[in-house]
Amino acid sequence: MTLTVKGLAGIDRKAGYVFVANHQSHFDIPVLFAGIGMALSFIAKKELLSIPIFGWGVASIGCIGLDRKNPRKARASITCAVNLLKKDTLSLVLFPEGTRSTSGEVGEFKRGSFTLALEAGVPVVPVAIRGTMDIHRKASHEIRPGAVTITIGAPIPAEEIQKLGKEELSATIRRTIIAEVGKGR
Repeated sequence: MTLTVKGLAGIDRKAGYVFVANHQSHFDIPVLFAGIGMALSFIAKKELLSIPIFGWGVASIGCIGLDRKNPRKARASITCAVNLLKKDTLSLVLFPEGTRSTSGEVGEFKRGSFTLALEAGVPVVPVAIRGTMDIHRKASHEIRPGAVTITIGAPIPAEEIQKLGKEELSATIRRTIIAEVGKGR
């Protein structure tokens, strides 16, 4: 696999961010770790944490399990993530589509993901991932060679996020990611 990263120069490695990315493959997570090169954590459905070996791995990097069926427990996970962002230089990656794409298109964003960004008071960074779906498709066990491009957009400052609100922030970031993912077609 070859990896190309664009836009990394605009990221302060000592700051904390909420990176918001499209989701194409299980390879998105290791590719983001390699490409961004910062301390990252993720929010993932809690079921992933109970998968042997894989679950242990994501738990070891500080992945926060989200119980999508229990609003009270989901809220506790969001609060945990907000607290981590406020006290550390840890950054968090969100996949607001909630699942991997089967078509390569960027799915609708769940706006609840952006509650976390608003509460944490840290910049939000749009991230477009291209190519991981060609390496490993959803519901397939086949892994193929390929090229992956990560394009990191300009951070949206916390003050601007507060002015935008969840809906407008979600729409703005989704448009940015769609435009970048479309460049690869």
